[in-house]
Amino acid sequence: MKLALWPLLILILSFQAHALPEDDFLMRVSWVKSMKELFHELAQKNADDLVSLEESRFLEKFKLFDEAWADGRYDCFYAGWPSTLVKSGNRRLCQSPITSNADYQNGSCGNNELLCQPLLFGESLCVSFSSKSDKQMAFAKCEEKFQKEHKGSYDFLKKLTRPQTEELKEISHLAASICEKGDKGIQKGTGMCKNLLKKFPDGMKSLNKAWLETFPEPNRARGTPRPVIPATPPPAPSEEHIHSDECADVHPHLINVVKEVNDLKKLVDSSDTLYDRLKAEFESSAFCDPHKVMNNPYEKPSALLVGKLTRDLYFIDYLSGMGRSGSNSQLEDLIKNFGISPSASEFAREAIRKIQASDTPDQDKESLKAQVKVEIMKDFIDQYKPGTLNEVLKEELVKRHVFTEAEGIVKCPFVSKDAFMKAMAGREEVLKKHGSSLPNKDQITIVDYSRPSHERRMFVLDLKENKVIHNTWVAHGIGGGTAGKDRKGGSPDVSNNPGSLMSSDGFIIATQAANGSRFGPNVLLNGIDKNNTNIAARAVIVHGWSSPMAEYALGTPAYDSNKSTYSSTKDAISELKKVDVKNGPVRELEAAFSRVKSATFMNDFLEPTEGCLGVPETPVGHLDRKGRNKSQLELLREDLPGSLIFNYSGPEMDSDYF
Repeated sequence: MKLALWPLLILILSFQAHALPEDDFLMRVSWVKSMKELFHELAQKNADDLVSLEESRFLEKFKLFDEAWADGRYDCFYAGWPSTLVKSGNRRLCQSPITSNADYQNGSCGNNELLCQPLLFGESLCVSFSSKSDKQMAFAKCEEKFQKEHKGSYDFLKKLTRPQTEELKEISHLAASICEKGDKGIQKGTGMCKNLLKKFPDGMKSLNKAWLETFPEPNRARGTPRPVIPATPPPAPSEEHIHSDECADVHPHLINVVKEVNDLKKLVDSSDTLYDRLKAEFESSAFCDPHKVMNNPYEKPSALLVGKLTRDLYFIDYLSGMGRSGSNSQLEDLIKNFGISPSASEFAREAIRKIQASDTPDQDKESLKAQVKVEIMKDFIDQYKPGTLNEVLKEELVKRHVFTEAEGIVKCPFVSKDAFMKAMAGREEVLKKHGSSLPNKDQITIVDYSRPSHERRMFVLDLKENKVIHNTWVAHGIGGGTAGKDRKGGSPDVSNNPGSLMSSDGFIIATQAANGSRFGPNVLLNGIDKNNTNIAARAVIVHGWSSPMAEYALGTPAYDSNKSTYSSTKDAISELKKVDVKNGPVRELEAAFSRVKSATFMNDFLEPTEGCLGVPETPVGHLDRKGRNKSQLELLREDLPGSLIFNYSGPEMDSDYF
């Protein structure tokens, strides 16, 4: 970035990071209260569903699909804690967090007490958890004690750490999923759920601002108010005029108008043909090969496949000496679906027989469960051949909104036609006015923000060669709302205002590759449209950002619980391969499996940025049309400068150029 921009950038970021208004805190409190209303209603509806003194579970009065929740481990709530639905006879019930939520820590609570969810009730609030009645009324008891001890004060929400904010965001997504996908008459459509979904965008915005607050930046005083720009007066009404054959003499400019209309028609016709040609070329390219979408150049099995395998292995955790109906068929389906070798299959069958035997000690059962999971995972990775499990992979890509499905047909999404036609129409005008600033005139980048954030919605097009040279993920500004108007991270709010933390739409010139102390390597941008004139002043750039399952390619951070910090990354697959399945300690086996599971985790939405265009930093060598083995950010730093970018926010967007 040019040196002259840095003082302004620091001031802008300082204002964004430290001037957290009281309204944001109140918004956060309002959102947490809405979620608690949902949890309280769920608890009341399920008062009779106690299975034992060890576990209290909700009756399944709403249905949740796997794709509704960012983390496949959790699909229900128990006393405010995300938990897991499991089968019990003919019912699916919600487990106690003590046994099902790895994040649950007893803290200062006693052995017969439950720790109330700290992000909903504050730190160290414990309630009795020894009797059937206690477990039945766990949430109500937490709320009652909260009102008594905290007097309804939510001051603990004023200063959240980044891990706390992330956890609260995950809880929020699950709460919204319950309201969106629950059965009508039970949750979906109720006044309480309508209220919660109405508050969801603002609630998430307040949490995102808390997330940003953790960036250490110097303080600054508030700037002077922006001047009010007077509204443009409406045009005077034109006099009624009846055209005739003599119009050409009376209105000679009509000849030019007719010519412009004909030229525009030719442009539309040619753009229509070009769109079909580009789309066909794109759909036959490596960009639409399911096995290359999420893989890195080293051809590890897709993180989507590994992630599905970790979820399919969950049933093993719930095996007991009492046996479990369907567990053998689940294992056989898994062996068939993932091509597990005969030796690993037999090892798993024998281990499960021992786990289900009533005379096997509990300690041995836990060891066998860990061994089965790690053995199957290692075998799958060792036996994996690129190009296999294509249909399973397509299903996962559809679930994660990377591919789409309509009428049973899976499609690799291309840029929307409206976005493309507007880009082509505006490009002609841009070249007339700014051609000298665009040495790379045959290239245009279309960022289709009308698409879900987990689609690869950035398309870099070579109009001379008629092909897509880059297709990748791109984040929008955090101020536009994480979920977007489509509830999938698409169609975010846009703005040209400093401090809005929103993306801007319209035509932009990528000027040069640069380096910055905050985001590192980047590409500088210059807004030339009425919707983005402040892009350079706002320091909006193209920079590296987290992408779907980036950890799988780069390794997973190692967390030091004593220091509460993350250290250098670990290669989850390499760590798993080092484990001695038959002789390794249970803790080591579980840790290796958990690292792989974490490395394949995928949020509901691509994490937004401060308004910049965030693109992946992971290797994409086999998807580069020029054969370069570099990260997506490095490739864009080489290819974008001197070319045109069009940010498209939807059919209703306006521009200086069309």
